[in-house]
Amino acid sequence: MTAGAPGPSPSPPSSMPPPAVTPPATSGAPRPIWPVQSAPRRPLGRRPGGVLLLVVGALAFLADQASKRLVQDHFVSCDYAPGQVLIPHWLSLIYTCNTGAAFGLLANETLLFVLIAVVVIGVIVAYFRFLPANRPWLKLSLGLQLGGALGNLVDRLRQGFVTDFIYVRSFPVFNVADSCIVIGVMILAYYLLFAPAQSKPSNPANTTLP
Repeated sequence: MTAGAPGPSPSPPSSMPPPAVTPPATSGAPRPIWPVQSAPRRPLGRRPGGVLLLVVGALAFLADQASKRLVQDHFVSCDYAPGQVLIPHWLSLIYTCNTGAAFGLLANETLLFVLIAVVVIGVIVAYFRFLPANRPWLKLSLGLQLGGALGNLVDRLRQGFVTDFIYVRSFPVFNVADSCIVIGVMILAYYLLFAPAQSKPSNPANTTLP
Protein backbone atom coordinates (compact mmCIF):
# COMPACT_ATOMS: atom_id res chain seq x y z
CA MET A 1 0.00 0.00 0.00
CA THR A 2 1.37 3.45 -0.96
CA ALA A 3 1.83 5.86 1.89
CA GLY A 4 -0.81 8.51 1.93
CA ALA A 5 -3.24 6.40 -0.14
CA PRO A 6 -6.71 6.29 1.31
CA GLY A 7 -7.62 2.96 2.95
CA PRO A 8 -10.71 0.93 2.14
CA SER A 9 -13.91 2.52 3.34
CA PRO A 10 -15.76 0.57 6.05
CA SER A 11 -18.77 -1.38 4.79
CA PRO A 12 -22.17 -0.06 5.91
CA PRO A 13 -24.01 -2.13 8.52
CA SER A 14 -26.29 -4.81 7.04
CA SER A 15 -30.04 -4.28 7.45
CA MET A 16 -30.93 -7.98 6.96
CA PRO A 17 -32.26 -9.86 10.07
CA PRO A 18 -30.12 -12.60 11.57
CA PRO A 19 -30.86 -16.14 10.36
CA ALA A 20 -33.48 -18.05 12.35
CA VAL A 21 -32.17 -20.76 14.61
CA THR A 22 -33.91 -24.09 14.03
CA PRO A 23 -34.30 -26.13 17.22
CA PRO A 24 -33.04 -29.68 17.05
CA ALA A 25 -35.64 -32.26 16.12
CA THR A 26 -36.91 -34.41 18.94
CA SER A 27 -38.23 -37.91 18.67
CA GLY A 28 -41.74 -38.83 19.69
CA ALA A 29 -44.91 -36.76 19.84
CA PRO A 30 -44.59 -32.95 19.76
CA ARG A 31 -44.80 -31.21 23.08
CA PRO A 32 -47.99 -29.21 23.64
CA ILE A 33 -47.72 -25.45 23.98
CA TRP A 34 -50.06 -25.35 26.98
CA PRO A 35 -49.97 -27.85 29.85
CA VAL A 36 -52.48 -30.65 29.40
CA GLN A 37 -54.89 -31.04 32.30
CA SER A 38 -56.89 -34.20 32.90
CA ALA A 39 -60.67 -33.90 32.99
CA PRO A 40 -62.04 -33.66 36.52
CA ARG A 41 -63.78 -36.74 37.85
CA ARG A 42 -67.49 -36.33 38.27
CA PRO A 43 -69.38 -37.70 41.27
CA LEU A 44 -71.28 -40.96 40.94
CA GLY A 45 -74.64 -39.34 40.31
CA ARG A 46 -73.27 -37.04 37.58
CA ARG A 47 -71.45 -39.70 35.60
CA PRO A 48 -73.18 -41.11 32.49
CA GLY A 49 -75.26 -44.05 33.68
CA GLY A 50 -74.79 -43.18 37.35
CA VAL A 51 -78.42 -42.12 37.68
CA LEU A 52 -79.57 -45.54 36.44
CA LEU A 53 -77.51 -47.37 39.05
CA LEU A 54 -78.69 -45.11 41.87
CA VAL A 55 -82.37 -45.32 40.84
CA VAL A 56 -82.31 -49.11 40.50
CA GLY A 57 -80.46 -49.48 43.79
CA ALA A 58 -82.88 -47.17 45.60
CA LEU A 59 -85.95 -48.95 44.19
CA ALA A 60 -84.57 -52.37 45.14
CA PHE A 61 -83.76 -51.15 48.66
CA LEU A 62 -87.18 -49.53 49.19
CA ALA A 63 -89.07 -52.55 47.84
CA ASP A 64 -87.12 -54.86 50.15
CA GLN A 65 -87.63 -52.75 53.27
CA ALA A 66 -91.32 -52.10 52.55
CA SER A 67 -92.07 -55.79 51.99
CA LYS A 68 -90.27 -56.75 55.22
CA ARG A 69 -92.20 -54.15 57.17
CA LEU A 70 -95.51 -55.45 55.84
CA VAL A 71 -94.59 -59.01 56.81
CA GLN A 72 -93.53 -58.00 60.31
CA ASP A 73 -96.77 -56.07 60.81
CA HIS A 74 -98.90 -58.92 59.47
CA PHE A 75 -97.38 -61.87 61.35
CA VAL A 76 -97.21 -62.03 65.13
CA SER A 77 -94.00 -63.98 65.74
CA CYS A 78 -90.84 -64.89 63.86
CA ASP A 79 -90.98 -68.65 63.40
CA TYR A 80 -91.74 -71.38 60.90
CA ALA A 81 -95.49 -71.25 61.40
CA PRO A 82 -97.70 -72.30 58.47
CA GLY A 83 -97.89 -68.65 57.44
CA GLN A 84 -100.10 -67.61 54.56
CA VAL A 85 -100.47 -69.87 51.54
CA LEU A 86 -100.61 -68.06 48.21
CA ILE A 87 -100.37 -71.03 45.81
CA PRO A 88 -101.05 -74.41 47.46
CA HIS A 89 -97.95 -76.63 47.62
CA TRP A 90 -95.87 -74.04 45.73
CA LEU A 91 -95.75 -70.52 47.22
CA SER A 92 -96.27 -69.30 50.80
CA LEU A 93 -95.39 -66.37 53.04
CA ILE A 94 -93.54 -67.47 56.18
CA TYR A 95 -92.02 -64.91 58.55
CA THR A 96 -88.49 -66.16 59.34
CA CYS A 97 -85.61 -64.56 61.25
CA ASN A 98 -82.44 -65.47 59.40
CA THR A 99 -79.13 -64.99 61.24
CA GLY A 100 -77.12 -66.45 58.36
CA ALA A 101 -76.46 -65.62 54.74
CA ALA A 102 -78.88 -65.64 51.83
CA PHE A 103 -81.32 -68.57 51.83
CA GLY A 104 -80.44 -69.37 55.46
CA LEU A 105 -76.84 -70.48 54.93
CA LEU A 106 -74.21 -70.20 57.73
CA ALA A 107 -76.42 -69.17 60.63
CA ASN A 108 -75.28 -67.05 63.62
CA GLU A 109 -72.48 -65.25 61.75
CA THR A 110 -73.90 -61.73 61.83
CA LEU A 111 -70.61 -59.84 62.21
CA LEU A 112 -69.00 -61.80 59.38
CA PHE A 113 -71.85 -61.02 57.00
CA VAL A 114 -71.88 -57.34 57.98
CA LEU A 115 -68.21 -57.09 57.00
CA ILE A 116 -68.84 -59.01 53.77
CA ALA A 117 -71.76 -56.72 52.88
CA VAL A 118 -69.66 -53.59 53.48
CA VAL A 119 -66.88 -54.96 51.25
CA VAL A 120 -69.33 -55.92 48.51
CA ILE A 121 -70.94 -52.47 48.51
CA GLY A 122 -67.51 -50.82 48.34
CA VAL A 123 -66.45 -53.04 45.44
CA ILE A 124 -69.64 -52.28 43.50
CA VAL A 125 -69.19 -48.51 43.88
CA ALA A 126 -65.48 -48.68 43.00
CA TYR A 127 -66.01 -51.02 40.03
CA PHE A 128 -68.74 -48.82 38.61
CA ARG A 129 -66.32 -45.92 38.14
CA PHE A 130 -64.37 -47.88 35.54
CA LEU A 131 -67.34 -49.04 33.45
CA PRO A 132 -68.06 -47.46 30.05
CA ALA A 133 -71.05 -45.17 29.87
CA ASN A 134 -72.84 -47.29 27.23
CA ARG A 135 -73.37 -50.36 29.41
CA PRO A 136 -76.94 -50.06 30.78
CA TRP A 137 -77.27 -53.77 31.58
CA LEU A 138 -74.19 -53.64 33.76
CA LYS A 139 -75.57 -50.59 35.55
CA LEU A 140 -78.85 -52.45 36.10
CA SER A 141 -76.99 -55.48 37.44
CA LEU A 142 -74.88 -53.48 39.86
CA GLY A 143 -77.89 -51.45 40.97
CA LEU A 144 -79.83 -54.59 41.88
CA GLN A 145 -76.89 -56.02 43.79
CA LEU A 146 -76.26 -52.72 45.57
CA GLY A 147 -79.89 -52.34 46.67
CA GLY A 148 -80.11 -55.96 47.82
CA ALA A 149 -76.85 -55.80 49.78
CA LEU A 150 -77.96 -52.56 51.48
CA GLY A 151 -81.36 -54.04 52.36
CA ASN A 152 -79.91 -57.06 54.16
CA LEU A 153 -77.15 -54.97 55.76
CA VAL A 154 -79.71 -52.60 57.32
CA ASP A 155 -81.56 -55.60 58.76
CA ARG A 156 -78.42 -57.00 60.38
CA LEU A 157 -77.41 -53.66 61.87
CA ARG A 158 -80.90 -52.73 63.08
CA GLN A 159 -82.22 -56.03 64.44
CA GLY A 160 -79.39 -58.59 64.30
CA PHE A 161 -81.04 -60.80 61.70
CA VAL A 162 -82.51 -60.66 58.20
CA THR A 163 -86.24 -60.92 57.65
CA ASP A 164 -87.08 -63.69 55.18
CA PHE A 165 -90.65 -64.51 54.18
CA ILE A 166 -90.89 -65.93 50.63
CA TYR A 167 -91.12 -69.72 50.52
CA VAL A 168 -91.10 -71.49 47.17
CA ARG A 169 -91.32 -75.25 47.02
CA SER A 170 -87.91 -76.98 47.39
CA PHE A 171 -86.16 -73.65 48.13
CA PRO A 172 -85.10 -72.09 51.45
CA VAL A 173 -87.04 -69.04 52.63
CA PHE A 174 -85.71 -65.79 51.11
CA ASN A 175 -86.65 -62.13 50.63
CA VAL A 176 -86.73 -59.39 48.00
CA ALA A 177 -83.09 -58.40 48.66
CA ASP A 178 -81.92 -61.97 48.01
CA SER A 179 -83.89 -62.01 44.76
CA CYS A 180 -82.33 -58.71 43.63
CA ILE A 181 -78.82 -59.97 44.36
CA VAL A 182 -79.37 -63.25 42.50
CA ILE A 183 -80.97 -61.55 39.48
CA GLY A 184 -78.18 -58.96 39.38
CA VAL A 185 -75.49 -61.65 39.47
CA MET A 186 -77.25 -63.59 36.69
CA ILE A 187 -77.46 -60.48 34.48
CA LEU A 188 -73.79 -59.72 35.12
CA ALA A 189 -72.72 -63.30 34.36
CA TYR A 190 -74.76 -63.43 31.16
CA TYR A 191 -73.40 -60.10 29.95
CA LEU A 192 -69.77 -61.00 30.64
CA LEU A 193 -70.08 -64.44 29.05
CA PHE A 194 -72.38 -63.93 26.07
CA ALA A 195 -72.67 -60.21 25.26
CA PRO A 196 -70.75 -59.34 22.06
CA ALA A 197 -67.83 -57.00 22.49
CA GLN A 198 -68.27 -53.64 20.84
CA SER A 199 -65.94 -52.77 17.98
CA LYS A 200 -63.03 -50.61 18.97
CA PRO A 201 -62.72 -47.17 17.30
CA SER A 202 -60.10 -46.86 14.62
CA ASN A 203 -56.84 -45.14 15.50
CA PRO A 204 -56.51 -41.83 13.62
CA ALA A 205 -52.73 -42.22 13.54
CA ASN A 206 -53.04 -45.40 11.46
CA THR A 207 -55.46 -43.89 8.92
CA THR A 208 -53.95 -43.54 5.43
CA LEU A 209 -54.82 -40.33 3.66
CA PRO A 210 -55.93 -40.65 0.00
